[in-house]
Amino acid sequence: MRGLGIVAVAMLAGCSGGSADIKAAQAAVTGFHAALNAERYQAIYAETAPQFRANTPQDRLVKLLAAIHRKLGDAGETRLQGWNVQYATGGSAVTLTYQTRYAKGVATEVFVYSTGTPPRLIGYNINSPDMMMN
Repeated sequence: MRGLGIVAVAMLAGCSGGSADIKAAQAAVTGFHAALNAERYQAIYAETAPQFRANTPQDRLVKLLAAIHRKLGDAGETRLQGWNVQYATGGSAVTLTYQTRYAKGVATEVFVYSTGTPPRLIGYNINSPDMMMN
């Protein structure tokens, strides 16, 4: 019976670590949207993870973010649709999927952030028929 108590404590400790990583990534998404609304695209790029910068040149991300802002306007209400935390020896990540209401439409956004302080953007994907139509 004593062994079960130790397992339960270990499981709870693991959950609290994941919870902190999720909350940190959620705060990073809030910062992402604030910077997007303020058209601070270079600042968003500067806060990305090295693996993001290795795969995406700054001018390419800036053009994408400018198009998102131009076609959808300011980001407003966000609703978390789902999350996933992956812990691995090569690096850990939090994936958050949001339904975001922009001034001119709605988008599904997927953010992937590294765990750690601060979380760094590893991946970003947006899907919005409204953006395509505007």
